[in-house]
Amino acid sequence: MYNLQAKNSRNKLIILFIMAFTLFSILISKPALAATTVTADFSVNNGTGHPDIFGGTENVLNDTAKIDALQQSGMSHVRRGAHLWLIAPDTTVSTYLAGIGVPGSVADPNTWDWSDIAWIDDYYNRGIKIMLIMAEMPPWLGYQYAPPHTSSKSPPTNWVVYEDIVKKIYQRYQGKIASVEIWNEPNCGMSLAGSPYPYSGGCIEDEYIAPYLDLYYHAAKAIRSVDASIPIGGPAVSRPDNYHWASHMFANANIASVPNSINFLSYHDYQLYSNESVFHWQGVAAGYGRNDFPVYVTEWNYSASYAL
Repeated sequence: MYNLQAKNSRNKLIILFIMAFTLFSILISKPALAATTVTADFSVNNGTGHPDIFGGTENVLNDTAKIDALQQSGMSHVRRGAHLWLIAPDTTVSTYLAGIGVPGSVADPNTWDWSDIAWIDDYYNRGIKIMLIMAEMPPWLGYQYAPPHTSSKSPPTNWVVYEDIVKKIYQRYQGKIASVEIWNEPNCGMSLAGSPYPYSGGCIEDEYIAPYLDLYYHAAKAIRSVDASIPIGGPAVSRPDNYHWASHMFANANIASVPNSINFLSYHDYQLYSNESVFHWQGVAAGYGRNDFPVYVTEWNYSASYAL
């Protein structure tokens, strides 16, 4: 038995050696691949895409050298916010209303702080198209305003004031802005406490549809009062499967009463495995006679976290 086992062991070693030698012979005898080159002719455009696909969303990039680097890398479109509460002065609704049309008053845009969106000139002068977000609310214009407990995410208590602020912000940079997106992530992104809108106290996303439709209507109305053609859109929701929001936008009578009120749809997509949600959004638009309707994924990444 011992001799048989020894013989079998020697046979196994011989077989393994032959296999290893054969594999080594194949590897060293494999012919080298011929060198290849690829030539790209950038003077020829055979694509069917859209130039706005090379864009980005950012909040605080004001370094002109870095803006230059982004522009030189091919970024042609930027999305960034105009925060109403950082621009309009701290006042009251009654004081603002009394100041409309009065030079030097709190309603006079010459008295406002425009530093929050001074970046617009830096991007515009470099040929970068700008999608401006009309974002948030001055706390004094919202519900349950009781300093220091304030919120910039409340619907307004007075639509006349809201429209006036939106109109004047847009007018300031009219001609330098390529499109306007109304609000940012309104699903679970508003403070409805104390407002006339139904609110359960939790994050029930469909509760935010009604206030968003009102915000969109009044913002679009304000912008259309001074510009008949600038593209306006939304709803910039945080989940790609919220495309029923688009249906509510198209079906809303107030929004429909504003000429040319919806020019694109938008949503955000933060997930490991992306999908083709854009076709659902386009399908909603097609159901309202808007075939091949523009849809922007205005925020997109593996994760919404800054620490990836």
